[in-house]
Amino acid sequence: MPTVLAFVHFFLVIASYYIIKPVRDALFVKTIGPDHMPLFYLVVALVVFLVVALYNRLIQHFDSRRFTVGLQALVVVNILSFWALMAAGLRPSASFYIWASVYNVLLVTIFWSLTNDLFDTHRGRKYYGVVGGGGIVGGIVGGVASRYLPLWVGTTHCLLFAAALMVLAVGVTVARVRGAPAGAAGRSGQGGTSTLDDIRLVLADRHVRLIAQIVFFVTLAKTVFNYHYFHLVDAAIAGTDQAASFFGTVSTATNVSSAVLQFVVTTWVLRRFGARVGLVALPAVLLVALTVLIFPVALSLAAGLSVAQQSASYSINQSSKELLYTPCDQAVKYRAKAVIDMFVFRFGDAFAALVLLALHSYLGLPPWTSLAVGLGCTAYWLQLVLRSPDPTRE
Repeated sequence: MPTVLAFVHFFLVIASYYIIKPVRDALFVKTIGPDHMPLFYLVVALVVFLVVALYNRLIQHFDSRRFTVGLQALVVVNILSFWALMAAGLRPSASFYIWASVYNVLLVTIFWSLTNDLFDTHRGRKYYGVVGGGGIVGGIVGGVASRYLPLWVGTTHCLLFAAALMVLAVGVTVARVRGAPAGAAGRSGQGGTSTLDDIRLVLADRHVRLIAQIVFFVTLAKTVFNYHYFHLVDAAIAGTDQAASFFGTVSTATNVSSAVLQFVVTTWVLRRFGARVGLVALPAVLLVALTVLIFPVALSLAAGLSVAQQSASYSINQSSKELLYTPCDQAVKYRAKAVIDMFVFRFGDAFAALVLLALHSYLGLPPWTSLAVGLGCTAYWLQLVLRSPDPTRE
């Protein structure tokens, strides 16, 4: 039953996100423009740092599981607030992009914090392939919905469907918390710690530092890829609804591909080999994707590359990375994980943004230069994984 509830919970969270994501991306591309992406990456990184600091202060003073329920309920209120603004004729594209970029990482982080709290390493290796599959199936459903909803009801009203899914997610989370062993609940560490203490918690252990480096390089490489990919989309597609529908189509393809990887490959790899083998897939795919974008390509090929790298990210890489948390104590599972999955994640965006601004806006260098930087960082990330021990095999 805990595995089924975790599956359904992740399904609802990711389905909701995959309805919101195309809305966010379409509004940004057609209202603000992809040239401004690096600046927004920097802003989002700053906002995420403040959110992580607040999150980690609050979670020290509340039961971590009940806090997770309340935080998801707050997200529902946020979604409905943005819907009301857009329905009134406003276009809060900048604030919505920033909020949606924080919201998706926050929800996935708190889902996995709760799940890592309820599963030990043995059960994680056995069931995380299944649990992660909930997100994959949710992505397929959300992607299909976002393919048609913008054309049927308009981009704005897609948010109502996302809010309904999150209401259901709150109910499932309540069931998970009630069904959990009583002894596992509690606060995520000692009170009175600072943001600097949370960062020290990440740096203090080699294993946790490895997780942080993986998250940083994942984000950096994907951000460089998306910068060039979004320019291709903007040049090829006219209209916000059409762009949202295109992103929804790509999301659907991504999650169908992710489902195949998750159910056919990920579960078998984690049970047989542990996390390290699973962590090799994504950097290998990104090495190919970044190399291909150096040359002029059609939007269809770029979309295929996007599907490939996101599929590996959402399936085998996600489940393998989360498995690394299961041997850790609760302070790492909640506080350090929040720093890594939210701040370090967005710091990777910010670093990539600085590279993009320096190379293209300031120095005026051609597109291949930032792709070369992405390739170098991805190659380092790959050898880092290959040289590191795997605690899930011990």
